[in-house]
Amino acid sequence: MLISSAQKLKYLNRRLDEIIELRSFASEKNFLCIKMIAHKLKGNGKTFGYPLITNYGQLLEEAASNEDVEKVSQLIFDLSDTVSFNLNELN
Repeated sequence: MLISSAQKLKYLNRRLDEIIELRSFASEKNFLCIKMIAHKLKGNGKTFGYPLITNYGQLLEEAASNEDVEKVSQLIFDLSDTVSFNLNELN
């Protein structure tokens, strides 16, 4: 399946919304919601051509399972950088 630039742009913009949610959940220490978003990231990043997003999803899911706030925060920061970089590449 070939993914168009428009589809990739839409996908990455949705990730920006999730990053905002992840930051909020991290500040609340709501690890269940973090795990739910992380699981989605893990499952769909590769499909859209972003295996690094899949990797961050997996790591975030693990960090949330361990209730590691520092690791979760760092991964959200890294994910945000990755999404921003890929958005800039598409524009």
